[in-house]
Amino acid sequence: MSKKRENDGVVNENVNERARGEVGEPVFDESANDEILKLEGELNEAKSGYLRLAADFDNYKKRNNALNAALRETVTADIIEEFIPLADNYELALKYLDEKSKVGVTMIYKQLIDVFSRFNVKEMEVLGQPFNPVYHDAVESVDAPGAEQGTVTDIMQKGYMFGDKVLRCAMVKVAK
Repeated sequence: MSKKRENDGVVNENVNERARGEVGEPVFDESANDEILKLEGELNEAKSGYLRLAADFDNYKKRNNALNAALRETVTADIIEEFIPLADNYELALKYLDEKSKVGVTMIYKQLIDVFSRFNVKEMEVLGQPFNPVYHDAVESVDAPGAEQGTVTDIMQKGYMFGDKVLRCAMVKVAK
C-alpha cells in the first residue's frame, strides 16, 4: 500500500503543478524552431499570393463585364442605326399614301418607333435650337424673319440619339 500512496502522491503532484501552470513548456531544439519559422513564412507568402490572385481575378471580371457592356451598346447602336432609313421611308410613305393605305403603314411605323423607344433611341428636338455641329448638319442658310441668327429653322432629315450617342445628325436649315 505504501507504493500505491507514493504513486498517488506523484500523480497528485503532477496534477497540482499543471493546475498552477508550473509544468514546463516542451523543449524544442533550434532547428525545429527554424523549421517552424520557415513554414510560417511560406504559409504567409502563399496566403499573400492567393490574395493577390483573387484581387487580380476580381479586377479581370470587372474589366471583362465593362468591355461586354460597351460591346453590347456598340452592337445595339450599329443595328438600330440600320433601321433609321426604314423609319424615314415610312414617314415619306405616310405623306403620299391615301387614307385607306395609311392605316396599316401607320401601325407598322408606330411599332418601329416603339422599338426605338425600348432601346433608348430618341428623335432629336432641334427646331428653334441654336445650331450645334455636334448634333446638326447645316444644309442651307436661309433668311428667316423673326428667327434669331444661327438657329435651326427647318428640318430636312431627322436626327437620332442612342442615349448620349449621336446615331445620325439632323440635316437642318439655319437662319442667316
